[in-house]
Amino acid sequence: MANVVSRIVERFKPVRRQDPVFGSMLYMGDKLGYWEGKTRFPPTDCEIEVFVDGSRQDSMERQHHFFESVCREWAQLRETIAPKLREIHSQANLKTLAAPWEEFAVTSISIPAADLESGVWTNGLNAKSDDAHSYFIEMRGRVPHTASRDS
Repeated sequence: MANVVSRIVERFKPVRRQDPVFGSMLYMGDKLGYWEGKTRFPPTDCEIEVFVDGSRQDSMERQHHFFESVCREWAQLRETIAPKLREIHSQANLKTLAAPWEEFAVTSISIPAADLESGVWTNGLNAKSDDAHSYFIEMRGRVPHTASRDS
């Protein structure tokens, strides 16, 4: 009986792992199939949330490579993202931004189990002048696809 109870308790116990790139992570379950954690984003030297696609036993090699590619190419990626930030900010706040990266800070990144060329991923951002909302840029590879703001 104790063995049965132990297995039931183990089944519902949160699964955690310590990842060399993403730090302490919590598995969100087989149904959702991703991990949550916080890590340092080297291009901005800030801590961000990461939402990492993967199974309980995933080695995370593809996800590590994806994140390293984003970090390495961030200077170019942020230039392609800037027009979408200007667009969503002007729609929401009725004013145009000359320098979006002085206004916005990356707060999260979703990390697919894919390479940067084909991955669909999202940047979460906060605006200094609008702390009541979060902004999101969905990327298809290196190309910004949609911009949105929570309500």
